[in-house]
Amino acid sequence: MRNLREFLQAFIESLDEIVYNEEIHRFNLQKAAPEEHSDSKTSNCISLILFDEEYRSPSPLSGFVLSFAAEGSGDWNIAHSFGDPAKCLECAKSLPEDIEFQVLFEGAEKIVGELPPEKQIIRFILPPKSDLNDKSDEQFNESCVEKISLTHPASFQYFGENTAIFPINGVLENSCDFLKEEKQQNALKCHKVQKLMKIQKLQEFQKVQSVIQRKFCEMNNENTDFPLIISVKNPLVKSSYMTMSKQIISLVKPIHNTENSVECYIETDPAFRNMGAGCLLLSEVVSHEDLSSKTIIYLVQGDNYPSIRIAEKAGFIEHSRIAKIPLKN
Repeated sequence: MRNLREFLQAFIESLDEIVYNEEIHRFNLQKAAPEEHSDSKTSNCISLILFDEEYRSPSPLSGFVLSFAAEGSGDWNIAHSFGDPAKCLECAKSLPEDIEFQVLFEGAEKIVGELPPEKQIIRFILPPKSDLNDKSDEQFNESCVEKISLTHPASFQYFGENTAIFPINGVLENSCDFLKEEKQQNALKCHKVQKLMKIQKLQEFQKVQSVIQRKFCEMNNENTDFPLIISVKNPLVKSSYMTMSKQIISLVKPIHNTENSVECYIETDPAFRNMGAGCLLLSEVVSHEDLSSKTIIYLVQGDNYPSIRIAEKAGFIEHSRIAKIPLKN
């Protein structure tokens, strides 16, 4: 049993932290309080299904990471694939019986082709703020790009042991000395850009506040212009809110937190959707200093076009797409 636990821990630690953010989060909870996660069918715990032929093979493993939802929580039981998609498809027949899973299939398009939007989940990410600052378009101008030699055919820069998340720059040929020569010029550019962004953010806030005020007055038969309030405190562990007269307009909640990443959930009152509230609040949350070292993850159903627009407008980039298929053996 000890060897199996050690294998599971080593395996979980080897996973891509962006792709398997929820599984790593759940495993860390399980490791911190094992007595609360002893029954895999009723507790919020992690286990594995491996493709049998490869269990003792030196080649990469294929199979599913199983995440069982706590009973009554309303969460999904998740079977998240890893390894060869073809072998995972075969391995799906071995999922535990009489339990409904949401199968998250990485690379499914290689087997079945592109799925319709309603069967896809889009994984959006926002890289750490420090990475964005160090590798911004302002800093890497045309003269800089000429001195960069790429180390990956897709131009990905690697951050962390297993994670490729930032599709822009490679490694400098010699050093960053040539950047120092332009330091003052770039600092001035960045200052101008930040000043412009602050003005634009204020204008966007005023625009959203005006729209929500009109809707709020219409709903409550009042003519008072209540202020729009945004509260972002400790966003790594607490929900952030947009309110008007103590009514919650929108919220952003951190749901899966790992060492280098955090997944956020967004919800906006249906009466105030398509008014810019969710995007404005999300933009405030992701700019908070507590999240500056984290990759922020936002998962969106493939046919949820308003949420897709929120992610894109808030600066997120599409990382990958996952097939989501309900299955019960």
